[in-house]
Amino acid sequence: MICKICEKEYDLKETKRVYGDASWTNGICSAGCYTISVTMGTPAEQTHDKAVVIFSGGMDSTVLLTSVVRRKGSSNVEAINFHYGSKHNDTERRAAKAVVQELNVLLRLIDLDFMHMFKSDLLKGGGDIPQGHYEDESMKATVVPCRNMIMIAIAAGYAESIGASAVYLGSHAGDHAIYPDCRPEFNLPMGAAVVAATDSKVTVRMPFEKLSKADLVTLGTDSRIKAPLHLTWSCYEGREWQCGKCGTCVERIEAFMEAGYIDPVKYEIKIDWGKRLPYYLAL
Repeated sequence: MICKICEKEYDLKETKRVYGDASWTNGICSAGCYTISVTMGTPAEQTHDKAVVIFSGGMDSTVLLTSVVRRKGSSNVEAINFHYGSKHNDTERRAAKAVVQELNVLLRLIDLDFMHMFKSDLLKGGGDIPQGHYEDESMKATVVPCRNMIMIAIAAGYAESIGASAVYLGSHAGDHAIYPDCRPEFNLPMGAAVVAATDSKVTVRMPFEKLSKADLVTLGTDSRIKAPLHLTWSCYEGREWQCGKCGTCVERIEAFMEAGYIDPVKYEIKIDWGKRLPYYLAL
């Protein structure tokens, strides 16, 4: 096999993940680049029940939205974008609009103005965004209390109102360390609450719960998904280009490095895509 970064041959190692009809394997080339080989099985049968996707315009939710659209068709999927007063919400929303235009999906915009009362450095009224690794203790300052719980509840009510059977959320295993409402301990009871509140009409689906961000890069770049990752926004700083230094930028860069791809978005700093992990040690 040929490494996508340095174009040298590499040897595959043990199977890493299986998701739906896809499986992929870890590899490391002779130059030390991390890369992944993906194998897609027989396409799953397309289903046409309606779905609502909680959609920020970031990489994770874009991979999720694209995969749901590929499975159900764009006419059966609606995206909901929430503006809760974060420093990067305006930039995220512009990205969300660009992505749904690319996928031909209806986008609902909901503003949660009351959340300016919450305490978090991620919000416009909070402190500076911490730099460093996504799992650093300092990143807990970016937690917005009960954010996912609020968004899921609203999305579930909307889903029931339009006859959609499921709400999708793109939280993944890498979120567990910092964000309490991304962990299985939250996901399970919240899903049960939605089922009870909607009299079993709506379920909550978090298909990436056990996947890493590198896994999402692999899924999103596969030819059968083709998520428009070049349109996405992840950076917690709402500037023209992604900063490359905040926790979510570091996590995204490392995910692309581990998956063996070059991120198509622009960064304020130069990224050496052929370097060994961990990337954040070079900051």
